Amino acid sequence: MQNHLIKTPITQIRNILEDVVVQLSALSQRIFRSKAKKQQGSLRIAINKGTPQYYHITTKGDTNGKYIPKSDSKLISSLAQKEYLEKCNRIIERQQKALARFLKDFHPEDIIAVHTNLTEAKRRFVTPLLLTDEEFAAQWQAKPYSGKFFAKDTPEHFTNSGLRVRSKSEVIIAECLARHNIPFRYEAPLELIIGDTSSITAETPTNNIRRRTLNQDADLMQSKAVTFYPDFTCLNKRTRQEFIWEHFGMMDNPNYARNAIEKQRSYAAAGYIPGINFITTTETTDLPLNIPYIEQMTKSLLM
Repeated sequence: MQNHLIKTPITQIRNILEDVVVQLSALSQRIFRSKAKKQQGSLRIAINKGTPQYYHITTKGDTNGKYIPKSDSKLISSLAQKEYLEKCNRIIERQQKALARFLKDFHPEDIIAVHTNLTEAKRRFVTPLLLTDEEFAAQWQAKPYSGKFFAKDTPEHFTNSGLRVRSKSEVIIAECLARHNIPFRYEAPLELIIGDTSSITAETPTNNIRRRTLNQDADLMQSKAVTFYPDFTCLNKRTRQEFIWEHFGMMDNPNYARNAIEKQRSYAAAGYIPGINFITTTETTDLPLNIPYIEQMTKSLLM
């Protein structure tokens, strides 16, 4: 399966490394608070006829130590743990120093600033190497696409911005995205490859589906491209990662629920995993759309 997460933008690397610094600091604190770290002495192990024997060294220069009976496993464990923690602590300290040196001079935002600081007369003729998050989002949002058509008898539902969607619940989702300034496309086409196409359409996908990749020619010859239209294709501006969002609004209908499950399995086989790059919401007649859940998914995955 292909990994559909985009490569980390260079402007986000500093944030990631700063998080690593915090994690290393937390590990260092765990070592400092460990009871084993305070254990006096060190452990020596000798192998006698294939059997390990344990010795407690407490005096500097002592190369033998006092024999520890196996019954005193608590002391053996404490000394072994102490040695392990000391080795880890030395590595952590080296990593902390290396990161501090690197982060001191690592400022990729300076590359963006070169373009930003150009005069307007000059900037208009320059193609930047890096885009700000807003510039990237604007280019992503401006990409043209053709969505699904609306049949004449389709109920009319519009967002505050005038976007037509297919249900009141989709209005709620779209308004939530707009409220949090999340770029999205409504029912943008997504081309997928399916193996057995004898009875498959975009409305009734199977679990034998994967995203178009550079597969072997034989696989491609036996497959067929099918275009799907996820309800929303969203962009996390901070990570520049795309998410698809499907809302399943009639889950108390057995046939609809079956198709919804098949569709989710299809997306999973294509590399769209809930919570990673795929968001799903559901409702029934008795259990309407959960608005707090929409807010939670939006804030945790798209911001």
